[in-house]
Amino acid sequence: MRLLIVTLATIFTFTGFCESCSPAEGHKWKSIAELTKLAPLVLHAKVVATANRTIHQWEYNATLNVIQVYKGKLNETLIVVAGFANSASCQSDVFVGDEKIFFLDVGPFRARYDDISSAVATNSSETFQGILEGLCCPYTSDCPRPKFTCRGCTTAVTSTWFFIIMLGSTKLFVGW
Repeated sequence: MRLLIVTLATIFTFTGFCESCSPAEGHKWKSIAELTKLAPLVLHAKVVATANRTIHQWEYNATLNVIQVYKGKLNETLIVVAGFANSASCQSDVFVGDEKIFFLDVGPFRARYDDISSAVATNSSETFQGILEGLCCPYTSDCPRPKFTCRGCTTAVTSTWFFIIMLGSTKLFVGW
């Protein structure tokens, strides 16, 4: 009987540990724009190494080779980030060779979780558009212009002013 109890306890202990992360019913996922607004550091990087990645270690570190900084300030091109874990723990899992968008806290560098497994996103044009939205593109009174140059907004604003100027000059010359 004692052996049966120990066996069952062992099975349920390991089963509970290996279950996947499941959001609560009705969970509303944060958008890339929301994640960008909340994170102090947003960057595009490639994972070049992981450390302490064992079944006994809950979280592990990843060394990132920074390709582009979208939000925040960073002087290094190679940084070590803590806070990654198996996705079954509702955290983000990364592997050597992954080229992703990372949402991080600074001082020290740490994966930021404002939603389930939200420290990492796929590097795509849709993600980039979400980042631009999160950087307040276009800018509003409650979202001042960040230090990051938002080329998409600048182009749109320049095009709008160009159109207005051309319309005005057409009116002047044509006599509308």
